[in-house]
Amino acid sequence: MLPVEVSVDHSLAVEAYAAPVAQARNEALELTRHAERFGFLKCAAAAMPSVHLNPPGTGIMHTINLEQLATVSTVVDGWLCPSESHTPRVALRG
Repeated sequence: MLPVEVSVDHSLAVEAYAAPVAQARNEALELTRHAERFGFLKCAAAAMPSVHLNPPGTGIMHTINLEQLATVSTVVDGWLCPSESHTPRVALRG
């Protein structure tokens, strides 16, 4: 199976700011507001071993994708699978 990184970004609403607890407060509100969506994603990731979930609050996802998660390509069963943060994976037989 191909590895899949699911990044939950661009969903955090800022309500608290200019305080040491702002980030924790905003993340807690996000998890409460979207509990059903995050529960579904966690369930899906638990059911599929090749899926890894990166929840909100883990950083600016484009930077995380480039520095920590990205593989330029993966070869699985003779298929070359390039990866990039904004497009679906495309498998090329090689």
